[in-house]
Amino acid sequence: MPTLDPARPAAALEAGGDTARLLIAGRPPAKLAEPDEVHFERIVRLAWPGQVGPVTADPTRLPFVEAMFDRVLLTSQLPRARARTDLRELWRIMAPAALALLAIKARRWWQPVGWTQPDLAQALDDAMFVTHDWRVATLPKRWHLVLVGKADGLRPAAVQATTVTAPVAATNLGRAAHQGEDGQ
Repeated sequence: MPTLDPARPAAALEAGGDTARLLIAGRPPAKLAEPDEVHFERIVRLAWPGQVGPVTADPTRLPFVEAMFDRVLLTSQLPRARARTDLRELWRIMAPAALALLAIKARRWWQPVGWTQPDLAQALDDAMFVTHDWRVATLPKRWHLVLVGKADGLRPAAVQATTVTAPVAATNLGRAAHQGEDGQ
């Protein structure tokens, strides 16, 4: 399973080769380094209403087709009144086995703005996301950094290296078939 490096959380989005499509939605906190651009075929930057950016869109109606992005870095206040709608719209534009790093404002029980971990975990579960890793970071304010995938039954592709070995039985099968032809 993919995990977040505390020193560079967005590096979790770089796995999978250089053909991935990345969406950076919202303005990441100052101390959250963005993923290295060389790991992506295409990068789209999207600003929320009230922010300055090349493309501005309402989080409930993103201007992209279904399953367009393999990786997403999303920064949001995630208003409670429309959290499910915003998260389901994010789910819609993510490709099967995609990964997203969500930077969501954290709060403690006495603070009025932001999310507590149990409430955000429930909202992510309701929107059909699977949590792979979770950190609370001070960037300089408190943010939940949550690495999620779609709950679509598929695993994130090329997340960790595997070793490939040649099958040993294949060489013995050829000899056994040859011996069978001779009648021995």
